[in-house]
Amino acid sequence: MKRNIINKIYLIVFGLLFIATLASGQRVMPVVINNDTTLTAGVYIADNNVLISEHATLTFEPGSTLLLKENVVVKLEGGLIMTGTEHQYAQITSQSETKKGIGFLISEISTKPIHISRVQFHKLITPLEFQYEWHREKVTIENSEFKENESFSPGIFIRVPENIEVHSMCDFQFRNNAYMDNVGGIYLENKDQGNFSFKFENNFVYGNRAYGSGFDGWRARHLARRIQH
Repeated sequence: MKRNIINKIYLIVFGLLFIATLASGQRVMPVVINNDTTLTAGVYIADNNVLISEHATLTFEPGSTLLLKENVVVKLEGGLIMTGTEHQYAQITSQSETKKGIGFLISEISTKPIHISRVQFHKLITPLEFQYEWHREKVTIENSEFKENESFSPGIFIRVPENIEVHSMCDFQFRNNAYMDNVGGIYLENKDQGNFSFKFENNFVYGNRAYGSGFDGWRARHLARRIQH
């Protein structure tokens, strides 16, 4: 009996130490990133909205997880490089399933690239929203998973500006991704603009639902609310 009690106490203490270790291992994201920044593998939490300026690229090393608090958005005016490995996704998710974070809002004109590979977007409101007046020369989203995100606007909303002062093409690749069990579809607006080249191929789309006026899944023509940093 005494040994059982000691074992239970040991398990409780071990559990508390484990939880404390996880908590202490979380690093808080800065509110503004103005220079190229590389974050080593680990768990990062965004307590508040984050701004990545047009002159900066934020790079997450493989093995990274980004947790967003309720209604937190990462506004991307510059570049983003986030990659997982063949056996483990990098992850962007909400800190709480009941108090979801929003996701990434891409805006402004920048020469910095966006490269997302083997990343899971999970339990967010709007994982990726490309605002009006944005441009990048290269956007690659590949081998990633969008799962159980929930929005009454498209979960991936790509607006293509009609008139912007740039001379380079935007090469936009969306390939080999899985888009599953989300509320809110994928919508590409004004795709025929001459300074954008889009390639969507080998994507798996299954079990998604879209609700609200004007929704029809992939072509969910509904303007998402505009989020300002």
